Amino acid sequence: MDLLQNFYTHVILLYGDGKMREKFSTQGHTQIYTRNITHTFLNNLKATGEEQRIPVGESLFLRVSPKGKKTWYLRYDTLTPEGKRKQNIVSIGQFPKMGLKEARAESDLRRTLAKDDNANLVQVRKEELIQKAQPKVVHTFQSVADEWLDLKMAEWEERSGKQNRGRLAANVYPVIGDMPIDELTVNDIERALKHIISRGSLEVARRVHTLIVSIFKYALAKDLIQQPDIVVRLSWYKDQMPKRRRQSLYSEELGPEDVGQLLRSIDEHKNRWTVPVSMALQLAPYCAVRPSELLEAKWTEFNLDAAEWIIPSERMKVGRPHLVPLPRQAVELFKKMYAFSRTKEWVFPSTSSKGGSSGFSVGS
Repeated sequence: MDLLQNFYTHVILLYGDGKMREKFSTQGHTQIYTRNITHTFLNNLKATGEEQRIPVGESLFLRVSPKGKKTWYLRYDTLTPEGKRKQNIVSIGQFPKMGLKEARAESDLRRTLAKDDNANLVQVRKEELIQKAQPKVVHTFQSVADEWLDLKMAEWEERSGKQNRGRLAANVYPVIGDMPIDELTVNDIERALKHIISRGSLEVARRVHTLIVSIFKYALAKDLIQQPDIVVRLSWYKDQMPKRRRQSLYSEELGPEDVGQLLRSIDEHKNRWTVPVSMALQLAPYCAVRPSELLEAKWTEFNLDAAEWIIPSERMKVGRPHLVPLPRQAVELFKKMYAFSRTKEWVFPSTSSKGGSSGFSVGS
């Protein structure tokens, strides 16, 4: 009681309605308690030159300013995101515009909402703690790659699947296999590819790069990575990779004797191949055109009576028609091929499709 009296000075007042009220003076304001709060009582409160607070229950009180302005306030507790309790005091309206009944109703509503918010926050905190307690699943590059490979094996031939799995296991996993895929950068991928390039295995490096890009696309679709631009940057990187230097098939010139020997060799072995393959090999030296231009030829392009073959512009690399004079031997071979053809559209019809697709059987 001594401690309480250090903060409050108890004064008994007699109001005009003849009822006893208790008044406590605190630091900065006077707090008035009564057992019979009515609208009339609050309306009759006058300015005293100091702040007055009249509690009406359930943490609701009316503040009377030193000049007589009356404002409703509500005190309630909330929880911070860290789970600590925080006291709040908010204004909910002016008296007498908001009467006693309305103020109590508004107070009940706000306390209910605050209680619900606290309950929701407690649930969120509980779920966060449960999630933290669970072991975090780390998706490494190797685990994602193995998952993707298992899916692709259904559409690949067994030999191709084993090759792709082996390329990753031998060249990529030792470098970045244990790293979380979401933390990998282009520089990490480059480190793995440089090991392959340094051995001179340029084609293997490009194939491995294609596999890595596909794995990242799969991870992106599964929402395992948060950096979608890495797929684009990896695609750009492929343009910077060294390419295998192709050796020219025509590095040495063939003299007349060499050409004659080639023609005789083809003629001697022509029975080892199918008729389309044999005809194509025999015609190639006489026509001197690109393999695709010969294999995609149509009969409408030929005038065998005039010994001419005009390749249309859309099939020419340079984009203009090309006239090929045909020697006697070539004309005879084309006539034989015409008699052999199943269709009269393609010179070298496919053996696997109805309409025939040029060069299919020969190119295979």
